[in-house]
Order: sequence, then structure tokens, then C-alpha cells
Amino acid sequence: MAGPELACGCGDVGGRRGGRQGQLIAAAMALLSLRDAGLEPAGRVILQSVVDEEPGGNGTLAACLDADPPDAAIVLEPTGMDVAYGHRGIIGLRVTAEAEPGHAAVAGRVPRGAIARAAEAIRALGPALDGWSSPQDAAYGPPSLNVGRIAGGEDIFSVPRHCEFEVGLRYAPGTAARLLAAVRAALAPLPVARDDSPTDLRAEVFSHYDAAETPADHPLTQGLLHAASLARSGGDAPTAEGGPCLTTFPGGCDARHFVNRLAVPTVIFGPGSLAAAHAVDEALPVEDLLAAARTLAWFIADWCGTSA
Repeated sequence: MAGPELACGCGDVGGRRGGRQGQLIAAAMALLSLRDAGLEPAGRVILQSVVDEEPGGNGTLAACLDADPPDAAIVLEPTGMDVAYGHRGIIGLRVTAEAEPGHAAVAGRVPRGAIARAAEAIRALGPALDGWSSPQDAAYGPPSLNVGRIAGGEDIFSVPRHCEFEVGLRYAPGTAARLLAAVRAALAPLPVARDDSPTDLRAEVFSHYDAAETPADHPLTQGLLHAASLARSGGDAPTAEGGPCLTTFPGGCDARHFVNRLAVPTVIFGPGSLAAAHAVDEALPVEDLLAAARTLAWFIADWCGTSA
């Protein structure tokens, strides 16, 4: 397997997955800086790099099963050096349309068949969240829908028998059931059959990446925020103006496994921007990498204590 192809130039760390590799490097630099300063953490500090991150999280689960659960965890994600105390969840919904096949030569002028019915279902999702409001919106933003995959039909000569599309529903902690009910309600008025094209339309959840949250006033959350403030101020007394803030993470991550399955307080933190993640020119400013390393080193020294 080829290496991460990291490159440093013009103040950025770039290359394939440069942002993610840079976050790991920042964590390693934090541990090495403590060692170079002659400071040994009094507690156990584990740096994990795992497989199957996000979609399944099996690497994180396996790593945790190999050892006693930690007292706290920090999941490295691009938060812009802010401290995220929670993240949204994602429900994967698959909508399937089945119709009577036929010859396109006698299909008529109005599109019919499974693809046409799936298109109607997609249009019905547009107003599904009209009027949505929840207390969690202030911290996480409103829920979102993304039609990410569609497949159906055989060729242009046949009325399609089958079509399916998949929707990602992103939600704040505590709102999953209500969001799913709203989406199902939007699809419910669609007729399941027509005289000219009997159709079966069904929706099923095929995956669920649950949301997670650690209280904003938890010692872990506040301790990392203080360390990030120290790093940004160069070690001087931190000030609120222009400093890091508490936030939530709009994407999914493995924090959910630590919080929901292991009952481990977890926050999300790291250099870089989520807007640049998974992009062709993904890169991480070197100064952000160094600031993240300083933040983690300060936090480890404070959380665990050190001995010379």
C-alpha cells in the first residue's frame, strides 16, 4: 500500500488525505513534545488510528474491546480548532418503487413506471421539513435531507420495473424518531397504485449512524476548551475575544461509539476545515497543525497530570 503522500509547502500540509493524516501527526507531536520536555503523563494516553472510521466504526470498537475503556476520549476531526461537544446522526433511508414493466412504444406521452414514481417520491421530500422546529436547532442547525444515490431501469426501450434511491437524513441528538416520522408522512400521500401503472412504493431504514453528545459543561469539554485557548494565546491568560468556542460537529464520527456504547465522555477537535475534507485539494495549514499539537499537549498535561 502506498504511503500517505504528505507534502509541505506554502505553509500547508497537503497530499492525499492530508488533513486527516495531519491530525494524527498533531496528536503524535503532542505526545513527543511532552517527552522532549521531560514530562511523563501520570495517566494512560492512547493514540489510536483505526480502520472503518465513520461508516461502521468497527476499528474503534475493536480497539476499545482490546483494553479497558478510557476515562475520556478526543476524536480528531476538522473543527477549525473549536471544541465540539456533540455531533449529528445520519439515518439512511432507501425508497423503492416497483411497477409493471412494459414496452416503451406503447407507454404514452406521460412518463410512467418505477423511475417516474421514484421521481414523485423525491419531489414529495422537498417540503417534508416545512415548519420544522426543535430546541436542538439552536446548537446543531435544522435537519437536512440528501438524495445521494439512485438506480433503476434497464434500457430506454422498456417501462422500468424497478427503481430505488437512498436518502441521508442528518439530525440532532434526540430528534431521530421525529425526523423519520416527518419523512414517512411526506411519502404517505403518494398513491401506491394507478390504473395505468400499478406501483408498489416502500421506504425502509437500511443504516443508522447515531448522534452523540457530551454535556457542554463537562470537565472534559471545558478542559479542552481551556487548552485550546492557551494554545491560541501562546500560553498567556486566554481571552474570550477571538478564541476557540464550543460548537457541534455537523458530520458523523466515531464519538458515537465512545459515548453511546462505552459511556465514555468524548469531544471532537482538530485542525482544518470540514469544507476542505474529502476534497481534491485537501490540505492543512502548518500553523493549525502546530496549534493543535500545543492544545493536545496542554490538555494531556492538565487532564492526566505529569511527572518529571
